[in-house]
Amino acid sequence: TEPRILEVGVYRNRQLYIPLDVEWLVPEGKIYAGQSVLISLRLLNQLKIPLVDTFDITYPKGAFFEDAVTVGEIEDIPVGSHHLYNIPISSFIFTPSQSGRLFLPSAEIEALGQAAESGTVRIDVLPLPRDVRESGAVGSFSYQASLEKSKHEFGAVGKLFMRIEGTGNLVLFEFPEPDFGDLVRTDITETSEISPGKSGYEGWRLLEYSFISDKPGEYLISTPDFVYFDPAFEEIRNVSGSSFRITFDAASEETDEDDDIFPF
Repeated sequence: TEPRILEVGVYRNRQLYIPLDVEWLVPEGKIYAGQSVLISLRLLNQLKIPLVDTFDITYPKGAFFEDAVTVGEIEDIPVGSHHLYNIPISSFIFTPSQSGRLFLPSAEIEALGQAAESGTVRIDVLPLPRDVRESGAVGSFSYQASLEKSKHEFGAVGKLFMRIEGTGNLVLFEFPEPDFGDLVRTDITETSEISPGKSGYEGWRLLEYSFISDKPGEYLISTPDFVYFDPAFEEIRNVSGSSFRITFDAASEETDEDDDIFPF
């Protein structure tokens, strides 16, 4: 038979009010300390796509909770010739800062002339493997380092670039610290392009180190390995660092222009 939609509610002033169903949508599977995941508050099983007047959320303890209003899609559920819609009210990037049992407090909304409240959701957060706790990086990343150039005149400023790109808790972990040996690091700047996504933060971060030498010679810079945890495969991944040789040449002696003139 053709499916039919049965609306159950209460009549007030000859208008049917159907109770609103609001829930937190949490990703299935395991969640680890430091892992950034997308969590959404949504309105379920609507015949039309209504506007939500207001919503009130209590932020959870033991986690970073950042708005991700640009992420979230309306889910279309066909029921015979009809359609129901699950509508995202707001989305957030949820990053637990500790392992253990955390709770998403209930959220309150007002829509269609009614008030509704979601339930409280318990999230069991697993600890990171010990080998990854120093970096705290969770996700899927690429990592590379490069020099602006390897030969300089003495007194010039050299540049080292370190870039990490991927998806995960990209805004939270620290970069591996390079070893400049006998060189002097003078400055560090960071640029990035990061946005919330379905699997956490997406984008890249670039660190630019400036360095100089005290005297001419050959020097060595080394960047350490980058260790991170990939929750999709539940594996620890290690991306090898690099070593670079840099030469600072002695300044060339300036010649007096008069020396090139024949002394008539």
